[in-house]
Amino acid sequence: KHWKEHQEDFRKYLVDYNNYYHTDGPENKELALWFYNTFNEKGYIYRKKMLAVYCEDCQRYLPDRFVKGQCPYCEAEDQYGDICEKCSTILKGVDLVNPKCTLCDATPHEKETEHYFFKLKEFSLDLKAWINNPDCLVQKDIRNWVNSWLEKGLEDWCIS
Repeated sequence: KHWKEHQEDFRKYLVDYNNYYHTDGPENKELALWFYNTFNEKGYIYRKKMLAVYCEDCQRYLPDRFVKGQCPYCEAEDQYGDICEKCSTILKGVDLVNPKCTLCDATPHEKETEHYFFKLKEFSLDLKAWINNPDCLVQKDIRNWVNSWLEKGLEDWCIS
């Protein structure tokens, strides 16, 4: 039933799959490089040291979805390091209480690393104006969610 509904939606919006490629394909690499260079030239990208979750057993830094633990806000167990699915709080892997590596179940630790960041907070006013524009077709619930992020203050976005 859902597959048929999705196919009908795709047909109505003229969506088809005649140009499928992978994220590591040349088209994506070219576009990602263009975005990076454009934003870097305008001063929107910088390097900063930060703490990240590191697993000694796997000998790697863990992306937020590769670490689970307890939410420090609502205390829900078995939450990923990017968002608590119970209280919807945006998290970082280093925020979790009693973290575990999802690859090997070892207890990871915090380790300093350097990353590239995009100056997202500089676009807060523009995003607020856009999301609250009466012509914006974003659903009311999504608009409220984005506004709650804006009220808390956006953080710069780690892009590496």
